[in-house]
Amino acid sequence: MTQSELLAQLKDIRPPVEPAWWLPAPGHLLAGLVLLLLLTITAFWLLRRRADRKLIQARRELRRIAAAHVDDTPGLARALAPWLKRVALQAFPGQRLEGITGEAWLEFLDRGVGDQGFSRGAGSVFGADIYRPVMVSRTTTGELLELCDSWLAGIAPRLRGKSG
Repeated sequence: MTQSELLAQLKDIRPPVEPAWWLPAPGHLLAGLVLLLLLTITAFWLLRRRADRKLIQARRELRRIAAAHVDDTPGLARALAPWLKRVALQAFPGQRLEGITGEAWLEFLDRGVGDQGFSRGAGSVFGADIYRPVMVSRTTTGELLELCDSWLAGIAPRLRGKSG
């Protein structure tokens, strides 16, 4: 073949096809999906942990109070009274619980347990008895702690920020 024949067989150069707007490699797509999944799981875990923080702190404080007053029922009752008020104020914001005392307070606490453990049972010491200089207690530290633990379990959804 001659040079002119070879030149006749040449065709014009075509520019390459325009690339797509976004063309990630399959590995990049997979890595992005895994990263998105990990971020979602982490965000869910952090939000859950934040919601449980008040409940965890209340349980920790209850254990600390219990350890400090092992065989001292009047001392335990006097230490638990402000704890109950503090936790109730956190769980039920805006319900004006600051000034509630006596039978109304015990009835409010009973609603958290679902029975009459505060107004008619061991928790009755949190009524007027708590303010007496010499508190005569007909209950044990175990009963008070069990009642407060039941109350905390009953209001746990409220401490987590869920109404219920």
